[in-house]
Amino acid sequence: MVYVQVLMGLAAVLLGAGLAIYLSTPNRAPPHQHPRRRRDDDDDDTTPFGSSVRELGVRAQRTRPTRVGDTCCICLNTLDATMHVMNCKHALHLDCFSVLKHARNTCPICFARVVRHSQPGDQCTICLTAMSNDDMQYMNCEHAIHKKCLLEYKEKMQSNTCPLCRANI
Repeated sequence: MVYVQVLMGLAAVLLGAGLAIYLSTPNRAPPHQHPRRRRDDDDDDTTPFGSSVRELGVRAQRTRPTRVGDTCCICLNTLDATMHVMNCKHALHLDCFSVLKHARNTCPICFARVVRHSQPGDQCTICLTAMSNDDMQYMNCEHAIHKKCLLEYKEKMQSNTCPLCRANI
């Protein structure tokens, strides 16, 4: 019985010493959380193309809407007035967006799900047949149905809302 009490006392002393050492070390971020970098540190960030992130202005676009004169994050050229603005208020060149919309459904800048709900090969909500790039019509809510089905839906239902989410077309 005495040996058990001695062992428990020794364990308590070791646990207390370990806790004291742990609490006396400076606070460190866990390995999965890296401290935020200051803006002055952006000079050493380079893209695979050799230009710095600050020159491209891509980092600043994550927190604000895209403007004319910003850099397209796909082709890295300057955006002009003919850019395609997505629901998250970020924009790409029309050509870049036409390629991107079939490849992914998130914004490449902020990763919000904004590009398209419906993809080629999905079923049309009205006629339940597969859609292709040529016969799809996207609505403001980013849902798509066949062009002819959309015209018939507008005429027969006398409605300007999406048949899936009821948002204005």
